[in-house]
Amino acid sequence: MKTKPFYELAFWLKDLGPTHDPVLDFEKIKKDIIDLGGEIKRASYPRRRRSAYPIEKQLVGFFSYIHFYLQSAAIPELEDVLKHNKNIFRYLLLKRVEEKEIAPKIKVRATKEEIAPPDTDEFEKKLAEILGT
Repeated sequence: MKTKPFYELAFWLKDLGPTHDPVLDFEKIKKDIIDLGGEIKRASYPRRRRSAYPIEKQLVGFFSYIHFYLQSAAIPELEDVLKHNKNIFRYLLLKRVEEKEIAPKIKVRATKEEIAPPDTDEFEKKLAEILGT
């Protein structure tokens, strides 16, 4: 049995004013992924952000992302759903490697037992040699 690939969807939602709740659009996108057979791993609720430049004449929008598993065959259908959603004005869909598949960074530190104490006799001889006494 082949496992489902892991994806990240990052997107900007339009700011439609104080009467519109962007969480409703966010929940609809999550539901679309689940309806296509996807499994949500992690999601970030939309947060109001200022864009670096105007997108469709808007400087402010709601940014969010969703990490999920989905069969590769369903990706074109998901992209079609995203393209036809009028409240999304920019999105990026990436195939990712899961965090658990990436090797953790390992810091190697010597323990106290591994660090040998300095040999004081040898140190004294070297010091006498250098100082000429």
